Amino acid sequence: MRRALFGLLALFLLLPLGGCGRDPLYESAFLAMDTVVQLRFSREGVSDADLKAAAAECEAIVARIEGAISRTAASSETVRFNASAGGIASSDEDFLAVLSASLRAAEETEGAVSPALGRLTELWNVSGGGYVPTEAELAEARAHCDWRALSVADGFAAKTDAALCLDFGAIGKGYAAARLIEYLVTTGIRWGLVSLGGNVALFGEKPDGRAFRVGLTDPADKAAVAGYLSVPDGFVSVSGDYERYFEADGVRYHHIFDPATGRPAASGLHAAAVWSRDGTLADALSTALFVMGAERALAFYDAHPGLFEAVLIADGAIRVTPGLTEGGFEAAGAYSLIP
Repeated sequence: MRRALFGLLALFLLLPLGGCGRDPLYESAFLAMDTVVQLRFSREGVSDADLKAAAAECEAIVARIEGAISRTAASSETVRFNASAGGIASSDEDFLAVLSASLRAAEETEGAVSPALGRLTELWNVSGGGYVPTEAELAEARAHCDWRALSVADGFAAKTDAALCLDFGAIGKGYAAARLIEYLVTTGIRWGLVSLGGNVALFGEKPDGRAFRVGLTDPADKAAVAGYLSVPDGFVSVSGDYERYFEADGVRYHHIFDPATGRPAASGLHAAAVWSRDGTLADALSTALFVMGAERALAFYDAHPGLFEAVLIADGAIRVTPGLTEGGFEAAGAYSLIP
């Protein structure tokens, strides 16, 4: 078995060279949530001292959130919940907010994305090198992965299955990105971005008035680009089978599980990218759409007008939601758009 290296970025921002010359960027980075968090801020009208202070506060915000929702940090609320028999009373706003948002997403997507897959995450151990479970092991883990056994109300996070374990991997980074932008728009920084794993948060308006242009990684070649999203401020989240995986006996097993099977999702997609004004939602939906596959994902889009836009990448072909058909997306490389 081997584990693939996790790319530093699932997507990247392209800025016009002229704009960068007129309005150079302040850049900073730090490690958190098992990835590199990159910050790029406009310097216009803001001192270097204030920019550094903003970057330090961003790091503190992410550390606070990670400390609450991490599945592995010994002192986190998630670890405390997973070890409990019936749930925990908690005053941690981040933990309660992420759990509540996760349950809403699970209900809305009919379980395509779920916070209750901790037993599967532990069993497959993709991040630790990988393990292919037996059918008996898989059945036992799946028996304790029902999100409907979870609830949260009045500061109490409850579970009716003592063996159920939370895993916020499908939503945690999106929530953190949303909290960062919530802070950054109060700082006087005019525009910029935060990149956090497969999530990019865009805020403000560039001096030339153009949309932000985001390149989506080609799942078949992580050094290449499958296409370009042109979007205003908001959040772009990408889930793909090329991000974290291991191989055993010639088979690739990735980290995005289908709750219905307990196995890595086999929907025909290699990546799903979502743009939304809601960072937490964008992260959850990129996973859900990947699990659903193209047809179900497009039907879900039709049933939720105005909520998000999406790019669905399969072998050599890309489908996009209607809001991106008029200049919102440009295919690149060997990819072609399917109407």
